[in-house]
Amino acid sequence: MAIGALGCGGGGADVGESCATVADCASGLQCLDHICRPGCLANIDCGDGRVCESHTCRLVETNIGDSCNAEADCGPGQSCRLPIDAFVAGDGTCQPEGAAGGVVGATCQVDTDCRVGACALGRCTELCEVDSECLRGFQCVGIPRVSSDASSFLGGYYGCLPTRATLTFEVPLRPQLSQPLIIPVVNNATSLVLVAEAAQADERIGVTAVTDPENTSIFTAPTTLAEYFAGALRHKPLAGVAVLQIPSTSAVALRAGVYSMTITSSADRPQVTLEGRRVRVVEKLGPGATLDLHFHFADLTDHPCLPGAPALSPTTAPVDPQFQTVFLQRLRDIFAAANIAIGTVTYEATTAPVELEGLASERAGELFATADDERGVSVFFVRTIMPAGLETIVGGTPGAPLPRTGASGVAIAATALCNNTDPAHRDDPAWDRLARTTAHAIARHLGLYRNREPEPEGADDPLLDSPTSDDNLMYWGEDGGTSLSTEQRQILRASPVLR
Repeated sequence: MAIGALGCGGGGADVGESCATVADCASGLQCLDHICRPGCLANIDCGDGRVCESHTCRLVETNIGDSCNAEADCGPGQSCRLPIDAFVAGDGTCQPEGAAGGVVGATCQVDTDCRVGACALGRCTELCEVDSECLRGFQCVGIPRVSSDASSFLGGYYGCLPTRATLTFEVPLRPQLSQPLIIPVVNNATSLVLVAEAAQADERIGVTAVTDPENTSIFTAPTTLAEYFAGALRHKPLAGVAVLQIPSTSAVALRAGVYSMTITSSADRPQVTLEGRRVRVVEKLGPGATLDLHFHFADLTDHPCLPGAPALSPTTAPVDPQFQTVFLQRLRDIFAAANIAIGTVTYEATTAPVELEGLASERAGELFATADDERGVSVFFVRTIMPAGLETIVGGTPGAPLPRTGASGVAIAATALCNNTDPAHRDDPAWDRLARTTAHAIARHLGLYRNREPEPEGADDPLLDSPTSDDNLMYWGEDGGTSLSTEQRQILRASPVLR
């Protein structure tokens, strides 16, 4: 087999024809496995155990146990592996590639789930030193290595992860009331969201302390409402499910490295532990630009605020002129101002129990838990929201960018269409104003807070450039506007809800 320099002319064999040496191939080709092939551009063009050098595939010759820093350092049938739950710089060794397990990019929980390399952020990766050693659509990024029980930071290495993706991985919990966790953040991440779920709806769960990769304390659970609004990072333990997002304010930027977070659960009964609880982390790599919307309709037949027939439903909404040309188009316009396009739009009947169609606010989590949409925002149209007068409920600020949790969506009351009758708005003021209300709720799900709270006085948006005026999308009143500040747009674009 010849794997020398590219052909210099003189050979007559074309691509795909047999060769004994490179001299048999036409100019610009290499002789690889006795076949004339185009010169390589990256290692992926050469196959297992070869690297691309000067457009030519070179065989790598190594023995089991030889040290390595990247997959490209090991020969055919071998992969560069790190020891399980340990790490020292340069600790990789060439080991036999497993016959089973996920390929690079496949989902995983532990290293042994992967055919080569290691499991990082819930995806199989392989060690690398430069981007050209990774598959197309992947890049070589710095990855913090964390023990399998998320209790300690072991060091850092470089591995291949998708250039743009939303990665979700579960963090193991031990049966104790309060537990510190080490959360890895790679250097191409744009946002980090932690979703903590309690075992019982009346149990409070959430993050009570956060230390950033520079070992600086950036969050301690507030004990008063004033402390909550004054915090640079807003979060508090909640009943059932609680969500923490970084970044969510100007003062707390996302940093590569490891975060130390303490998860705590409590309830009004003794001997509560973290057993049966769940913590998942969603990490977004690269900014998003597309928002998918999934509309779920309760039975709106004969609703007094939707006169006429047929009733708004999964069948009629896709062709209803008010819903499409006023409501949905207005949503497109509002988010276009943040360079976010509305992508896939789906329409389904809600699977929630009938009694949730007239939604009591304290039961909203039961409704949101029926959302099974993997990406985007689930928007539930219900008949009413109680107490009377409420037009929307959000699963949280931010909401969970995951399906089937008590924070997985927003609810819109059809009764809002009875109230929105301002003649100053365009053709159909009711649907136009409801679009603004819905956009406000969706933006809260994506991580934006109200620019000014109705109470307590002075509780403003933590973003530095957010105006407190009523022409902003995040103004709390129903007569608010749709403008967004630069930092508000940045927070929206960083949300892992987007794709």
